Amino acid sequence: MNIKQKVTSILLITITMVFIGCKSPLQKFIYELNYIPFEVIRSDWGAGTIITKNNGELIVAFNDECINQSARVTDASIPNYSYEVKRDNKLELNLAKILDENIKLESAFENNRVKKVNIKIEDAKEFAISEVSIKNKIKDLSGACLNAIKDDNNVVISRVLQAGSIEYTFYDSNNSVISLDAALLNDINLSSNLKNEYIGETSLKISKKSFIGYRFSKVELEQGIADTKVFLNDLTDKELSELLKN
Repeated sequence: MNIKQKVTSILLITITMVFIGCKSPLQKFIYELNYIPFEVIRSDWGAGTIITKNNGELIVAFNDECINQSARVTDASIPNYSYEVKRDNKLELNLAKILDENIKLESAFENNRVKKVNIKIEDAKEFAISEVSIKNKIKDLSGACLNAIKDDNNVVISRVLQAGSIEYTFYDSNNSVISLDAALLNDINLSSNLKNEYIGETSLKISKKSFIGYRFSKVELEQGIADTKVFLNDLTDKELSELLKN
């Protein structure tokens, strides 16, 4: 293991130890994979998105079109994950908002039939940018995008976890699966244009692009005689703690 790998390994252990706290099942799973979970599931903050902090909030400094075109799927092996929630796990249920922003899965518990919900995350993949891919991309960059990369106040999402699918299965007090009938779909406020797709199914399965975790890095550019050298450095534990602090 080289020095950079050792530093990365120590940093990832720190992520797990410092931030795992009292988290939801999915958040714990993502931390254990050495990623930081998105508080709100996203389809837009892909690898290569440049992030800055403004008034204590992380916002996009420059969208992923700046360098995201160089992101590639890696060979990382991500296990499938399945777990159960009850009415108090609102964050987990809100993952479904990637399908329909008006959906309210927590309202399923207002239906006396529903006692628990099983959530299954399958076929997750890791997408990443690299020093080489940024170097190849940077030849074509100029203006605001290049300035955003150079800005010391900004970080870049260097890796993301993308769920292949998120599946919700509803159970009654006898531990039997509840089919998605009109009453249940109305309870969860599923949009009318989606009801025909799901009515009669035994689960609500979402295959829309869904990012569930990420890692931050800083991009350092060093102008050489012949070309520009690119360094993609993981944040130190101190930098990461400061960035994620509200």
